[in-house]
Amino acid sequence: MKLIGNQNLCKYLYYNSNDPLVESDITDPTTSLLYKKIFPYPTTTEIFKDPDGNVIASSTINVLFDNFRLGSQNTKFKNGKLMFVILCHTSLWRLDATSQLRPYCILNEIDEMFSGQNVIGVGKGEFEKCDIIFSDNNYSGYRLVYKDYEFA
Repeated sequence: MKLIGNQNLCKYLYYNSNDPLVESDITDPTTSLLYKKIFPYPTTTEIFKDPDGNVIASSTINVLFDNFRLGSQNTKFKNGKLMFVILCHTSLWRLDATSQLRPYCILNEIDEMFSGQNVIGVGKGEFEKCDIIFSDNNYSGYRLVYKDYEFA
């Protein structure tokens, strides 16, 4: 998965510090992040609770494909959208050491990897929209969508 190859993105997700980019590189991002911070399927806010039901501060990304339909010019292909759902605990939004906001940093890393790039399917990723989302009182973030990837 392309996301775990980006050390900056991995650090924004893995470390809860105010300056995650100065932290050590993540030596095994597959084990450390996949299915713990990066999910290739939808999740609920229950993943942010410990066994006693207490809320855990975390940052996550869900990678989803959505809105599949037949290709307009070639019906042997399907068009779809690539969606990233970025959620951060409200206590982790501000990165005081750098005067930045963690969700924006995560959005920027993803956009640099996918916008205008041949990553999946046929064609280049084209930014469609980015909407704020509120999961509950503790978590909010953004839904980032790239449009019309073609799949055989």
